[in-house]
Amino acid sequence: MHSCQVGYDFCIVDESGRTRSALHARLEDESVMQVHKYKTGQTVTITPNRARATPRGPFKIVRPMPAEHGRNQYRVRSAMDGHERVVMESDLD
Repeated sequence: MHSCQVGYDFCIVDESGRTRSALHARLEDESVMQVHKYKTGQTVTITPNRARATPRGPFKIVRPMPAEHGRNQYRVRSAMDGHERVVMESDLD
């Protein structure tokens, strides 16, 4: 892999000759490297926090989502009210 510059943008040329922006390459590599702790269908709870009003009770992992700013996130569904929301892995027990 080597880098190049096109105008003001930096790019990466990988082994297959594919060119992509350096930022896109970094974000893509971060999301590939992140291993999700929880699996689809697993029951979890959300850590209580005064800053957000999240109902208590069990939640099911609907699906893992790509990492955002290097932090894993999930779509979860409340077993109590059926609503879905996106939460960070660090907010789950």
